[in-house]
Amino acid sequence: TSMIGDPSFKDEARKLLTPQDIDDNLAGIRRNFMPYLKFGSGSSDAVMVNNADWLMEINYVNFLRDVGRHFSVNRMLAFDSVKLRLDREQSLSFLEFNYMILQAYDFVELYK
Repeated sequence: TSMIGDPSFKDEARKLLTPQDIDDNLAGIRRNFMPYLKFGSGSSDAVMVNNADWLMEINYVNFLRDVGRHFSVNRMLAFDSVKLRLDREQSLSFLEFNYMILQAYDFVELYK
């Protein structure tokens, strides 16, 4: 989802990150957690996953049919992060609007 950028409580679209920026951010996050967590393959070790592993494999039409049908646009428009941008007549791209669906999909994948 870092390829899209969380639009929550932003007045304008976030700058799109390059693949290198995303890799650098991921490495920085891991570095920040390393003093506190033990990463590895043990049963109690921390695991850091990258949602690109499942999101980049999605077939768009299948995703819309299988996942998108469970989301109400009316409900999505009612979220403060969306409503504020629309009320202020500030642009909200289709890309940003879909962030919450991809974030929800992340939670499903992590639950599995």
